[in-house]
Amino acid sequence: RRALAGAGADFQALLQAIAQGDAKGALAELPDRQRALLGNLQVAWEQDTLQLEDLLHRRVHDLFARMWLHLGTALLLLGCILSIVTLVARQIAKPLQQLAHVADAVRHTGDHSLRAHWSSRDEIGRLVTAFNSMLEQLDRERLLQQELAASARAAEAQRELVEAFPIPMVVTSVPEHEVLHTNGPAMPWLNGTECDPWRSGMDPAVRARFFQRLADQGVVDEFEVRWKGSAEPQWAVLSARRLRFQGRDAMLTAFTPINVLKMMEQRLELWAKVFEASSEGIIIMSADHRILSVNRAFCRSTHHDFYELLGQDLAFLLEDAGDPPLGAVIAHTLQDKESWQGEVRLRRRSGDTYPAWLMVSAVREGGKGGAVTNHIGIALDITDRKRNEERIQFLAHHDMLTELPNRSLCVQRLQDALAQAGATGEQVGVLFIDLDRFKSINDTLGHHIGDGLLRSVAARLTQATRHCDTVSRLGGDEFVVIMRDVEGPAEVLQAVERRLIPLIRQSHAVEGHELNVSCSVGIAVFPGDGGDLDELMRRADAAMYEAKTAGRDMARLYSLETDQRVQARQALEQQLRHALERGELVLHYQPRLDARTGRITGLEALVRWMHPVLGQVLPGEFIPIAEESGLIRSLGAWVLERACSQWRQWQAAP
Repeated sequence: RRALAGAGADFQALLQAIAQGDAKGALAELPDRQRALLGNLQVAWEQDTLQLEDLLHRRVHDLFARMWLHLGTALLLLGCILSIVTLVARQIAKPLQQLAHVADAVRHTGDHSLRAHWSSRDEIGRLVTAFNSMLEQLDRERLLQQELAASARAAEAQRELVEAFPIPMVVTSVPEHEVLHTNGPAMPWLNGTECDPWRSGMDPAVRARFFQRLADQGVVDEFEVRWKGSAEPQWAVLSARRLRFQGRDAMLTAFTPINVLKMMEQRLELWAKVFEASSEGIIIMSADHRILSVNRAFCRSTHHDFYELLGQDLAFLLEDAGDPPLGAVIAHTLQDKESWQGEVRLRRRSGDTYPAWLMVSAVREGGKGGAVTNHIGIALDITDRKRNEERIQFLAHHDMLTELPNRSLCVQRLQDALAQAGATGEQVGVLFIDLDRFKSINDTLGHHIGDGLLRSVAARLTQATRHCDTVSRLGGDEFVVIMRDVEGPAEVLQAVERRLIPLIRQSHAVEGHELNVSCSVGIAVFPGDGGDLDELMRRADAAMYEAKTAGRDMARLYSLETDQRVQARQALEQQLRHALERGELVLHYQPRLDARTGRITGLEALVRWMHPVLGQVLPGEFIPIAEESGLIRSLGAWVLERACSQWRQWQAAP
């Protein structure tokens, strides 16, 4: 634009010069100046055109921006308006929907206790309140109808119930005592009385006491009276209850006649005096041996109170370890016989027992052959007699279970035998006998079976020995036999192997069980194997353990090697106790192969004892010692732990 203005000024100046008359030089420059002016005008026009076009584009862009801004604002306002309209519509529709839901629920369920909820007090709130009031009114009417129907049904049920009872029952009003209803069995009791039957039926004092109890407690139970309102006076037990009968306050009274009971009462009083005055314990039991009553003498003997024994089974008083139980034996016997009697031990309240002679008799309905209704037991205390017997047995030094001489008498007789042998020069054999695996029988079948087996073994030992020999029981399953005047160890061994061991080996019948047991016998002979009692017993015991070690069910004579083996065994046992701590045990693994495929299917873990002095000790030498000494458990646990650890190492190896 500046160039155009300069060219225009130059052209104007040239024109002014021509106009002023200086046209000689100006006319010559006029074409050039004109072309310069037109050129600058062309350039200025093009630049202005570009600038105008750019300005126009900017204006159009600004107009479009304003248009989108206004359009967005309009859409936002429209969305807000629609949201407000939707919210208002929902607020209006929500209570209406709730009303419709409650109405539909009431129509389907018939539950008029349902209510609609709306907290506003506008027109909708008033509509909800009116709807709830309508439901409440309907609910009250429904409950009223149900109560009326229930009352009608209850009144009819009361009447039918009173009529259905076979017991005489009377319903009278309170307080007028008007007879409202009487069932059939009660009519003879009223004898046509329609008002206040209590005035004619009871003495005034009894009537006052009856109604006083009813007023105080609301009920009367087991009220015994002599009723005079019937044709003939009779004894009855009255039970009364207050109730509503057909909408009126009333009293229901039941009459239970007890004329027969009153007649029996005098006899029962006499029997009770005899029962309580008896010096012998008497037990009255039901058919299933449940105690119904006991007298004072029985309570004095057992120290039990009367009420502690009621309902208890007879077996509750019996100390019984038999199989079958003594209570079951008595019950089984009384099924076929009229009575059972025998010696029992009755349990006192403190837990200790006392011996008694019990006689139980069955009481049958209708005499012999009828069903058993009761059992009568009579218990005689025989404590004094048994105490004398036990004293005699104790003084005799005999074992309570097997009736064999006990340790005390055994020692005494052995001392006598050794003293006589020292004077006469005879030989005395001492047999130390131990039953093989007796503990397993005792643990599996019970101690009572084990006791029976010991008694049977004691009888067999007595049978296997001579009359002059002594068979004694030291305790548990250990027996000692003293054989006097023997020719030598060979005779004793022959007698044991040919007679004693075979007899013990035969089956023992114990309470229905056929038991087989063997024994291990150790033999020591005086004077060759020992000069005194303790030495003979110890060496016979050592020989017995050698018999057990050799395989059981055999006899062994004592020898010098016996002591050496016993000492070696004891030493090996002590060393075995420390073998686990010292790490002397190792496991060897023997593979198990499939014969068809040749593949390893498993491994056997074999324990070995690497003794630092004896070298490798095989399991056959130390496993029996471990079993007898109780070390087998810790040894087995170590083997299992070591084998599992080795298996885990093999599994973890690449």
